[in-house]
Amino acid sequence: TEDVLRVLRDDPELESCSLREAQAWERYRAWFSDWQRQRAMAYIDFHCRHITLGEAGAALSHLQLIEEAHRDGVEWLLAFEDDARPYPQAVPRLCEEIEKLRREDFEWDLIYVRASLYSKQLEEPLAPLVPDSCLYWARHRKVTDAYCLSRRGIARIVGSGFRESLFAFDDFLPALHSEHP
Repeated sequence: TEDVLRVLRDDPELESCSLREAQAWERYRAWFSDWQRQRAMAYIDFHCRHITLGEAGAALSHLQLIEEAHRDGVEWLLAFEDDARPYPQAVPRLCEEIEKLRREDFEWDLIYVRASLYSKQLEEPLAPLVPDSCLYWARHRKVTDAYCLSRRGIARIVGSGFRESLFAFDDFLPALHSEHP
């Protein structure tokens, strides 16, 4: 309830209004009133929830790594989850792909090295723009075990305000880098 009241306090229409708990929840749920009931409740339950300590710790760990890479001015950053098991040729193949992007002056932010496709739309090959590339335009992805960020991608995350509005990093990457309808 405290979170709902906090969110509602930011609503300019309610500045001078003090809401009781039941009124606050009624107003909050009204934001989703045009959605089908079962879909709205699933959205509210998941996206308007508190993050777990594990999600907060993981997000802060990724962010700290990215902020350090930004301070150090690294060209690109490759991050693996602690349980990732890359094939022996994964890193050399990634280096080859990054070199292809560099040769074509192709600007990029993020390469998902290993993540599950969450989108229902198929991903399109990058090859028409970058000859011989094995990369694809990423759609919405989840369960990210490994990813690579360019210097521009690193700066984009550092400048995004993520530290001030922390949530699961697995939800943050697609929100920042995927195509949106």
